[in-house]
Amino acid sequence: MKKKFARIFCLLFILTLLSGCSVKKLLSTVSGESGQTETAAQSYSSGNATFTEPVQELNLDWAAGSVEITYHDESTVIIEETAKEPIAENNKMAYSLENGVLDIRFRSDLGSITCPAKTLRVTLPKNVTLQKADIDLASAGLTALELLTEKAEVSSASGSVTLSTAAKKVKISCASGEIDFTHTGDAENIELETASGNITANVCNADDLEVDSSSGRIRLSADTVQEMEIDATSGKVDCTLKSQFSECEISSASGGITLHLPENADFAAELDTASGKISYDLPMTVQNGKYMAGNGSAELAVSTASGDIEICKNK
Repeated sequence: MKKKFARIFCLLFILTLLSGCSVKKLLSTVSGESGQTETAAQSYSSGNATFTEPVQELNLDWAAGSVEITYHDESTVIIEETAKEPIAENNKMAYSLENGVLDIRFRSDLGSITCPAKTLRVTLPKNVTLQKADIDLASAGLTALELLTEKAEVSSASGSVTLSTAAKKVKISCASGEIDFTHTGDAENIELETASGNITANVCNADDLEVDSSSGRIRLSADTVQEMEIDATSGKVDCTLKSQFSECEISSASGGITLHLPENADFAAELDTASGKISYDLPMTVQNGKYMAGNGSAELAVSTASGDIEICKNK
């Protein structure tokens, strides 16, 4: 629990800092000649671009507006930004491509008080899988459908994230914004967390799944998951597990919890609500304060301080 609140505090701290785009303006970029910008470590170009060199990793920092990642049949990588008004030269995005790492930065005039909203579209070859996609958003949303990468990390201070991928490792953090996530492969680890916003997730297979929300509804469906932890501070939890699990823990400080399980699920459960009722339609017996289904091989813990607990069989 302490770890969770520490993460939430960090997210809210980042949101406060970025509310005026002040941090994202500190891109360590200095205007140079011929549309070039430089940092202490590498040289950047500015504006829209097309790359013929292969891209293995994507590092993206975007301050305001929206980001979309799409695919095409070509072998090139295209980055293009647009805005309602013409983009001044000193406000054009900065980018570099070195050793297969594509680095894209929002870039705004350091004298501006606020960052102008811009839309970024990154178009990748559909036959290329990235090793890693690392995306940081300040006041911007992300849409990335069928993102091809081994590892995906997305953080957003203020903006919703819509992402589908088959990545082995996924981490999405939103301080203020909704998460709409679909996983289509076999994952080792998936982490989803938001300080203020709903989380909707559909997961195929995952060894370890963690979902945290301080204020917002959690709706989750998983075909196969071995270990799962869901923690909601204020909001309803609706979870469906379509097959047998090894360990599952769901808790809510304020909100009801509904858990859908296979009719032949095998577990020993601790169900606890301080203010609410417990109901179930699975074949269970109560032994030594635990709710037993089958041989009780898996561990299940469901608790809420204020709300009902429902354990239902899958339809």
